[in-house]
Amino acid sequence: MGKSYNTVKKPSHYSLASLSLLGGPAVDAQDNSDNLTRLSRAVDDLIAMDLGTLQALTLPGGAFFLDDHIGHMSSNERQNYLEQLDIIQDLRDILTRLDEKYPGVVLTTGVDSDVEGLGIEQACLAFNITGLIGYSRKLFPTPGESNPDNGNPMIVYADDLADPRRFIRLNNGAKAVLNTCYDIYSLGDAQTGSRARLNGICDFKKNESVQTKTDLAAAWHERVRTEAPDLALTAIHYFNTPTVTVFYQRHGIATASAALKGAPSIAAANFLEKLPFQDHQAPLASSNVPAIHLNAASKRAAHHANPTASRYRDTSALRVFQFDV
Repeated sequence: MGKSYNTVKKPSHYSLASLSLLGGPAVDAQDNSDNLTRLSRAVDDLIAMDLGTLQALTLPGGAFFLDDHIGHMSSNERQNYLEQLDIIQDLRDILTRLDEKYPGVVLTTGVDSDVEGLGIEQACLAFNITGLIGYSRKLFPTPGESNPDNGNPMIVYADDLADPRRFIRLNNGAKAVLNTCYDIYSLGDAQTGSRARLNGICDFKKNESVQTKTDLAAAWHERVRTEAPDLALTAIHYFNTPTVTVFYQRHGIATASAALKGAPSIAAANFLEKLPFQDHQAPLASSNVPAIHLNAASKRAAHHANPTASRYRDTSALRVFQFDV
């Protein structure tokens, strides 16, 4: 008789979750506390869903507020600073419960700060139970965010381009790019060559290799192409209602999927006035978007990916998406 072997069949799919919230980005400790409560409830819901596997849970832009500006710090200094913050430890405590059900799961969340004279600041952080594994500070602000007339304009640092923590590995080995809101558009730009994102940069801190805004775009686009991420996770700051998400869905989320050869692209957002309460409303997810989408201009379709599981509460919308490996 021939030998028999026990083989373990690899999963043919994996799950990603997003948690969108009612209200605006956090601006103080009370907002942080409220959002920790909403996150904790979402973790309870995910545990109860018994999904089998879950690779990541994504939260909105500015879900938590930081007291200090960290843009001027080195990558290691940022890591050391962030990991000693109480809010970060609170997030890790909640994540520990989720990890017991879904080992290796990653939490991504947007954080904001607004220190007078140092500029508003936005970033997307990623954690697993070992600590901070990802940090993606915003590279491409909107014109309003960096306009000196707003009193405390956002500063762009060239050094952020090379931060290795902008890309993370999920437990299944997939590489994810972390996007802070408007930065998702740069993934499509990396394939089309568009420089439109540079219009929002006013205050720019150069380094030896990146001297101009054009250098910044070229270097980032090359890095995206070289890294070739398997998916995109995005922390969006806010929409007023689900009905106004269409432009972002078509030109941000779906275009990111097309730019990454049909890879999954999911996001979470704050909704100022009204949350989506049905699976087909503003899912903020796409997958398998064809490359032809990149050059379709105003004819780009939404390419919604609808959730396979969900839980809607008065102030939160939890969605789970399943994607092929």
